[in-house]
Amino acid sequence: MVLLRDDAIVLRRFEYGETSRIAHILTRERGRISVLAKGAHREKSPFLGALDHLNRIAVVYSHRPEREIQILTEAEVRDGHRRLHRDLARFAAALYMAELVAEAAREGEPAPALFDLLGETLEALATGKGDPAPITLVFELRFLSIIGVGPSFDACRGCGEPLPRAGAAALAPGEGGAVCERCSATVRVVGRVPVGTLRTADRLGRLRPAEALRVRLGARLGRGLRETMDLYLGYHFERVPRARPWLGLGKDRA
Repeated sequence: MVLLRDDAIVLRRFEYGETSRIAHILTRERGRISVLAKGAHREKSPFLGALDHLNRIAVVYSHRPEREIQILTEAEVRDGHRRLHRDLARFAAALYMAELVAEAAREGEPAPALFDLLGETLEALATGKGDPAPITLVFELRFLSIIGVGPSFDACRGCGEPLPRAGAAALAPGEGGAVCERCSATVRVVGRVPVGTLRTADRLGRLRPAEALRVRLGARLGRGLRETMDLYLGYHFERVPRARPWLGLGKDRA
């Protein structure tokens, strides 16, 4: 048994017995880890408030490779992202992102890119104003790229020819984006998307989360982008994140 230190973000938490709590945390150096905080609900517990959803924390835990759940010994809150908890739309978006990361991250495998993306996005959600839809879309596109299935919509993913300037193109997540009419006959197509929507998605995928704070999407374009991402994510993930139905995306917010 060794004591390990790391930075972490709380993805999920579960009650364990009457006084303890289990949490799934994302760490930079060791990916997703399950930890047990013994006595977390006791009045003088050092873990009180530390394992709230989405907290960024510094942790110390005892590690045994053969053990599925590691024992947490210290947890210090670095950022509680409290503003997220006061805005339902932003909190729902953040929980949705945490669920995606929890599905993709692997235990014991370093995840610096996922950790940095989630941390940066939570910071943007907590400090920015306006519609959280663009930030969510940017997160999804960058997330997909990090895990190796990111879409590209600048040309047909089958033959490499430019997509049409107008009209719609076939969405083929298995090919990594959109395909032309000719190539659509030989691959699995999950829907057809206006080319303008695909071009917007391609531009969003090049932004950082904080840059998305300046993006404004009309209701129609926002709905089209949301439907496109749902189709793309649905192809690669069997389970729909529980927070997905709460997302109020594609709406203008003050």
